[in-house]
Parts: sequence; structure tokens; C-alpha cells
Amino acid sequence: MSATPAAERDPRRPPAAKPGAPRRPSFAGRVARLAAASALGLAIAGGVYARHASVWLRDRPGLSRCVLAGAGRLAKPLPASGDAPRTTSTGETVYFNDADDEAVRCAAQFDPALAPKLTTALVEPDPDRRAALLVAMVGEVPPDADHDDAAYAAFRLAYGALSPLPRTDAVIAADYALLELYGCRFDVEDACPARPPIPRVVFVAGVPSAVGAAVSIAVGAVAGVRAIAARWRAWRARKTRR
Repeated sequence: MSATPAAERDPRRPPAAKPGAPRRPSFAGRVARLAAASALGLAIAGGVYARHASVWLRDRPGLSRCVLAGAGRLAKPLPASGDAPRTTSTGETVYFNDADDEAVRCAAQFDPALAPKLTTALVEPDPDRRAALLVAMVGEVPPDADHDDAAYAAFRLAYGALSPLPRTDAVIAADYALLELYGCRFDVEDACPARPPIPRVVFVAGVPSAVGAAVSIAVGAVAGVRAIAARWRAWRARKTRR
């Protein structure tokens, strides 16, 4: 039996593949590969961004009532002496007025280590030295997310205690240092020179992957609509033949 002449072939049918030649993936297969590659790219970009955000873009904790009240009391200059005993970082016992004592008690609720540090700073008579101790107190809070509440409390209390001090060069520098510590720890508007930019791989892998995922979803949606339409037409045709 002779081969079918070229003129008798159906022009709509693609030519037969040569023996041994690799099969070209179907359209559905190409879409599936695009979707898989897009999902992988989004996973990589998302993972890199999550690691970056976990260090540099953490949400600021809520403000506790005792921190707000304590910071407000520390911002008002009052005599340091009183009858409430407190212990400094060196083990010395000092006596505070009610306002300072409440601020120290509040700090201890977030981290017991903050109480003696804040006590030491509040009894320091030299404004420049007190400012440095307040900055050190905030900077020594561990950097992990589990200590974010303590860090925010320490910042607010330190900033309140810094407010009534005379605006010497050292106090102004401490003011900026506190704001930088705050801005580098949380995702806030305060400047943080040490914060690195979002890694490039987030954009290099994320943007094309997002586009690929959108295309895959759109193509899948169109294919689904066509399949539903084809089934409806087939059902109508069967019903008509009856």
C-alpha cells in the first residue's frame, strides 16, 4: 500500500514526528512547568524576604499602660530622693520617689535586668553620664524578637528620662542614638543607617515569578472556562439528538 500523497494529508494535522526525536511538551505541560517554576521562584523570594524582615522589619509591640505612665512621669523633673528602696547595677541601695519607683517597677515587668540599669541611670547626677547609661540600657536588650517588648519598654522609659535633661551635646547625641536603636529594631519611620536594603533576589526572583504565576492562573482560568463551555455544548447536543 502506497504512502498517502502530500496533497491528501489533512493540513490541520501537524506532521508526524521523526522516529527517535524528543516529543515537544503539550501546551498544558508548558503551562504546568511555568506554574511550577513561578511557585519555586516565589518561595525563594518569600523566604529571603522573611529572613530580612525578621531582623530589620519587625512590627513594633503594643504600648503598655505602665510604660506610657512611667515615661510620662520620668519626663517631669522631680527630686530623686524618696522612701522606696531600689538596687543599682553595682548592688547599692538607693531610695526613689513614687514616680521613679513606678517606672523602675514597670521596667522589671518586661525584663528584670532592666530595673537595676534604669535605677543606676536615674541616680546618676551628671546629665551626660545619665544619657549614656540610658542609651546603654536600651542597646543591651537582646536583639531577638522574644525581647521586643522589653526593648520597646526600655526605649520609651529611657526617652522619657532623657527629656528633662539639659540639651548638652552628649544629651543630644544620646537622643539620636536612642532613635536609631528604635528605628533599627522595628519597622518604623525613624532612620536606621545600619539597615540593609531588601535583598535583590527578592525582586529578581519575585517579580518574574509573580508575572509567571499570574499568566499561569489566567491561562488555567481560560482553559477551565473553555472546558466547561465544551461540556455544556456536548450536553446540549446530546439533549437535541434525543
